[in-house]
Amino acid sequence: MNTVTAMLLTIIGGSYNKDANYQIALTILRLMHDPAHLNLSYVAKASLTSSSSVNKFCRQLGFGNFAEMKALIMSGLRVREEQIAYRSRLFDEKEVLARLNTLSSAPFDPARFRESAMDLVQAMAASQEIVLMGAAYPLALSMNLQEDLNTFGKVAYGHPLSLSVHYDDIGQDCLVILLSMTGRLYEFLKKEFDGLCRHCHHIYIVSGFQGYPHYESIHGILPIPLNDDREDGNQMFVEVFYYLKYLYYMHYVRRM
Repeated sequence: MNTVTAMLLTIIGGSYNKDANYQIALTILRLMHDPAHLNLSYVAKASLTSSSSVNKFCRQLGFGNFAEMKALIMSGLRVREEQIAYRSRLFDEKEVLARLNTLSSAPFDPARFRESAMDLVQAMAASQEIVLMGAAYPLALSMNLQEDLNTFGKVAYGHPLSLSVHYDDIGQDCLVILLSMTGRLYEFLKKEFDGLCRHCHHIYIVSGFQGYPHYESIHGILPIPLNDDREDGNQMFVEVFYYLKYLYYMHYVRRM
């Protein structure tokens, strides 16, 4: 069963046109941990639309009205928090690193990987908002990470790529996490990549390719041990997202 958070992320991550539904979904996502402002009139105003449009949006997702959606958001967050806490007790860091090593097609340095992952997690914790950008499949694989970050109170969502890289609607102070297995995002879209790196001030890259040019906005690269385009590279993304979520939870959520 999908949570309301997952529904909102699906709409946001699949919107090539930033229409009213996109704006409503993103506004609700940003307000999930702010119950005082998570009300019909505030969401409508912040989304530059009407209360009737917000209620219509809720009905399209199967809810009777906005109030019903809000109630399920609140209860869903509590259930998800319990689920994450349980799963964290089952996490075995050595097992994840071993699976990454098994899947690797390039030398894998667990210590370097862990250090880079921790750097990225610290950047995630310091950011106001996180935007994940990449091809459709790795972006879809990050859905679980996106949902749990939002459960932790950190706004995070996917930004779909079309035939080029659009970034004008991304806030300059957002943390942008680029997902690119082999570096083709840079190889084939150098002009757009340059524009993104000049527009956004905080970028981190998760990639098997290490030859990116230097930009002050690129704060680091989390290296995936891949040197070619392989189907099981996507499985590596799943392990990487799992690892990042675990580190974030252990260092910035569980201790709270």
